[in-house]
Amino acid sequence: MTGTTEHRTCDSPLVSVIITTYNGEKYIASAVDSILRQSLSDFELIVVDDCSNDATLSILREIEDSRLRVIHNERNEGIANSLNRAVAVAVGKYVAFLDHDDLSLPYRLQIQCQLLDENPEIGMVGSSCRIIDASGNLVRDAIVRCNDAELRWYLIWYNPFFHTTLMARRSAITKIRGYSSDPNYRFSEDYEMMSRLAMSYPVANLPQPLACWRTHAESASERNPIRQLCSGANISIRNVADLWRRVGEQASNETAAHAYQAMWSFQFPPRPGQEPASPEQILRAPRHLKLLECTFSSSATGLKQVGRIRAIRYYRWARRAVALALRENLALKNRMALLIDAVNLLLFAVKIR
Repeated sequence: MTGTTEHRTCDSPLVSVIITTYNGEKYIASAVDSILRQSLSDFELIVVDDCSNDATLSILREIEDSRLRVIHNERNEGIANSLNRAVAVAVGKYVAFLDHDDLSLPYRLQIQCQLLDENPEIGMVGSSCRIIDASGNLVRDAIVRCNDAELRWYLIWYNPFFHTTLMARRSAITKIRGYSSDPNYRFSEDYEMMSRLAMSYPVANLPQPLACWRTHAESASERNPIRQLCSGANISIRNVADLWRRVGEQASNETAAHAYQAMWSFQFPPRPGQEPASPEQILRAPRHLKLLECTFSSSATGLKQVGRIRAIRYYRWARRAVALALRENLALKNRMALLIDAVNLLLFAVKIR
């Protein structure tokens, strides 16, 4: 059973801000305060305490603000279930997320609401982010990609968003049935949700930093880096298999995993602990990528593909194929196959530009 304390200034605030926390006593007050001090005041703040065993709940109950709603899970439900619980009781048109150890900058809600108001087709928006240390000192600014076509393509492979900067339409999150509690995606629940949402809606990032992401030894990304990488790979493999199904290619999980490994190695540097693709896998990567990219470009709802952006992908892949063909450890026939693929990729790039 879950106990809920509700306070609300109006029946339908524009934004529902959601924070989930577990043993967040060190930072939760600062996170909440960064929302309560926003320039836009038309919001409700829903904080889900996931059965903390420290002073988190006591700290939250001491905050006196009618916009704050505190939900206490009487057993630990995990991040995905806690987020879904908050979304289920949210009433705002938009839903904004903040991690319990992070901060939102004062104009964040105002700026993101304005973008969503002016662009009704966009399903979610994030922003660049200030990286701070445990004491709140600025480490650096992390600048994000902003183009819809680029963001949606890269969401197949990894997360180009900071979840702590995310604002989405509540209707969009509801349509895709929120966050997954599948244990294969644990520690990457945000990426899993966003990669699905991006297949149905245009997405955006704002170039200016609107939040501060805190790095510290107790954070989930610091404590579980390998598990986070594995869950991210599981999501990407799922995304690849889902796209193939759109063109009738029924691939097993094993087949999709092998294809994913080859396509990742072809496009990106290897991840820590990731085995490199074999030469045989690499040879199939250009054709796999072309099939996947064409399927993505024709089936992602609302995607306004710019020919130049698509062409740049193919030019990059062609250069990569040539670079691999020049490797000394490849047999001559494999070199020739890669060079032929490079020519085909270049011809296709010219055609779609």
